Amino acid sequence: MMGWILGLPRPGEVPIQLTFTRQGDREYWSRRFGEDVFRSTQWLSHGKLYEKINTVTLVFHVQANVQGLQLHVESIRFLGIPIFKLLRPKIVAQETEAQGRACFLVDVTLPLIGHLVRYEGWLEPEIDN
Repeated sequence: MMGWILGLPRPGEVPIQLTFTRQGDREYWSRRFGEDVFRSTQWLSHGKLYEKINTVTLVFHVQANVQGLQLHVESIRFLGIPIFKLLRPKIVAQETEAQGRACFLVDVTLPLIGHLVRYEGWLEPEIDN
């Protein structure tokens, strides 16, 4: 039910297509998982990465090292109301590079409820002919 509320894709192995557009200081991301589309808005402020997904806003501390990027959740707001740390989901979000491709992993587990979503793979640029 939480996946449906957030607009997350249904389970399964499907190709993922990522497109994003930039307007001012914001990026609008659209991730297509087969027929399902998951959208979010991202922006930087005060050294933090913000991502808004429907009614939820996540604030990440981004850590870069030789392995790639890791995103650590610092806070979450639902309808503008802060979620207590005890109730926050555990989110693993990372980007690495392998064989010239950007690889990613996102895994979300909710306290008391369990596993919500996991997706991983790599990105290849779409080349127009």
